[in-house]
Amino acid sequence: MRFRSARGAPRTLVSGVYTVFVLWPASLLIGLFGVRPITALAKPWAYIPGVRAIVSFVWRHTLLRLGYSSSAVDWAEWVCRRWPTPRNKLSLLELYVTVRDFDHAASKLGVERKNILAHKHAARFLDRIGDVETMLAMEGGEVNPEETSFAVGRGEAVSQYFYQRIWDAHSATDVARVRRHAASYFNAVGFDPEAVIYVCDTLLVPNALWADMLEVLERALTVLERKVQTSSRFQDGPPGRASGGDTRGPGGLRRLLSGLLRDDGDSNIREDLYLRKAGAFLEIGEYEKIRHILDTELTTSIYAVIIEGRLALSQNRVADGRALLTQALTDRRLPAGQRAEVAGLLAENYEEERKYSTARQYYVSCLKIGGLPYYLPPQVWRLISLCAAENQYEEAALIMDMALPQSWKHFTPLARKPIHKRLRKREMVSPHGAFIVGCWGVGDDVIRMAMFDALYGDRPGVKYGLSCDPRMTGLYARSFENFEVVPISRMNGPFAVSEAEYYRLRDGVPPSVDRGRLDFQVYKAAKRYPDVSLTEDFMNAFFRVGSDIRRRNEPMFKVLPEKREEAKRWLSTLPPGIKVGITWRSGTRNIERDKSYTDIVKDWGDILRLKGLTFINLQYSWESEELEEAQSRYGCVIHTPEFDLKHDLEDLLAMSVELDVVIAPGTATRDLCAAAGAELWALTTTPFLPDLWRLDADGVSDRLFPNMTHVTSNEFGGKQGVLKEMARRLQAMVEAATVQPPRRRRRAAG
Repeated sequence: MRFRSARGAPRTLVSGVYTVFVLWPASLLIGLFGVRPITALAKPWAYIPGVRAIVSFVWRHTLLRLGYSSSAVDWAEWVCRRWPTPRNKLSLLELYVTVRDFDHAASKLGVERKNILAHKHAARFLDRIGDVETMLAMEGGEVNPEETSFAVGRGEAVSQYFYQRIWDAHSATDVARVRRHAASYFNAVGFDPEAVIYVCDTLLVPNALWADMLEVLERALTVLERKVQTSSRFQDGPPGRASGGDTRGPGGLRRLLSGLLRDDGDSNIREDLYLRKAGAFLEIGEYEKIRHILDTELTTSIYAVIIEGRLALSQNRVADGRALLTQALTDRRLPAGQRAEVAGLLAENYEEERKYSTARQYYVSCLKIGGLPYYLPPQVWRLISLCAAENQYEEAALIMDMALPQSWKHFTPLARKPIHKRLRKREMVSPHGAFIVGCWGVGDDVIRMAMFDALYGDRPGVKYGLSCDPRMTGLYARSFENFEVVPISRMNGPFAVSEAEYYRLRDGVPPSVDRGRLDFQVYKAAKRYPDVSLTEDFMNAFFRVGSDIRRRNEPMFKVLPEKREEAKRWLSTLPPGIKVGITWRSGTRNIERDKSYTDIVKDWGDILRLKGLTFINLQYSWESEELEEAQSRYGCVIHTPEFDLKHDLEDLLAMSVELDVVIAPGTATRDLCAAAGAELWALTTTPFLPDLWRLDADGVSDRLFPNMTHVTSNEFGGKQGVLKEMARRLQAMVEAATVQPPRRRRRAAG
């Protein structure tokens, strides 16, 4: 460790000098005068032969560090035109790849490859050209991710490139690309166990890639086993030398200590791999495989008791599960984060059983032990929801005030006033107008903008800006007349831009800012307003007011008339009957999430067997097999509209308001349709209390969207009770419709 520290000291010193004397002054000057004038000042220095290479590299690196990637490319292109050396050409090629401009990189490589390799020092550049070719072959689809084991031993550049590409895909919420780049990365690092563990935790788990995770963990275990076997053979040494337990002499002692340390490290890594395998099996319900891991691989692990407890709860052995998790909670050997998670698991279990007072105490322990490592961990949100559901908004608001700075730390350069001062003054939105940064998620933003409408909708003449998902631009622009709406660029969906354009649009955004929620157009627009808010800020203000606040009883969104006409025409082609839009689950599935949702095949029989209803599928992540099985089992037809249920949101909302009723659980579809004014029954089947704070004084209607009626497990005893109640109400609608036409005829005749 001392040797590493000593070796790293010069690098740390150089980095510190660079930050103080180059990066900070450059940032200040660019902020005052702009990037072009400061770049112009750097150009004369490049004409000095002895200084050229240093200036070229330092200014390119500085522009990239400050978020001006396009300007870095412009600088590198200028340098390359003036001094077209192989080194400069290669630097430009690598920069094109860095900024994801793969088309330019490919065309430039085709032109320059021969010239570079004809240089007298070409051997120095061969590896770098090979790395660029590897990256372009992957991006062009010429090499499959499964065929990238060639990248093992090719150096850090290739593996780091694949690693960054996983993060790119994750930031763009493109799960398919996360899978593809992760496969390439794992091959490039030779399934190194420690790299596998880190990427599984940070990238595969958030994207619910359980099958991929299990496969790569198994490969990592194989690599670890080979490493241990190789180390053992090396430790034994060739015949005639001290081996095994012989520790005579400094070499023998060193081998013993090295072996002990190495074995302990490998043992810990092995334990980590199996713990993650067990966690993944829990998510997909493979309980027998978890039992096998516990009995064979984790017999001495201090973490095994957590897996045992979670397994027991998943198998409805509640008393055993609670006892095991309580044992883990009191085990001081476990890290605080793990113990906090255990407290949260116990809290959720008690809340499922409706022992809310006990649940609250465990939630409080979860918060006290683990703190707030990021904005609103699930168990913290459960505590806030529980407090609000029991009308204890003061506590809920205080916890949210503690959490909000965690979200703001990614937007500090935008703040006109530090968030702690705004919280102290209870001023979440400036009365003089503000730019509102959205793009957290379509459903979350709809809820938070409804809160904004309830809190500040009576401020005539005050101008606001709003960044949003491009699918929502028209809806927000029509519905909030005093708003400038700025869509964020995306790489997926109907408004997708190319990847090169996506990153070009982030040129000039400070690297410390969350670029998933800001591009340069949003960043530039935000600067025109006297203040900046996040949509998360409205939650704090809404909870602070308490139970007396509600939105006005009218649709928040104005739906396009022509879209409504299209929906009417399509619905007129369907069989007669009460038109019922249905959704039943989230797009992301696992054992825990599915507790809050329903299965259309197993759970919906009471509704789908009813006569006199015409069912319309509004489930954006539907699978043909589940619809076919539901139709076959219950003798019904479920009609799917002719537009993209995930991306064509204008069509979805127009359809919803033309239906007699929409049934939806707590997903974006529910709140979108409610915001458009659809008659909506909220399928609140969760065993927790996350939505009950939204109930108005009557206990059924929604405080944000009064046209939404909550039918809750809390009242009707679980998901089957909720669905039975909805079936009863639908049957009543059918019966009312059968007697309605004669009455209308009598009125017409009169």
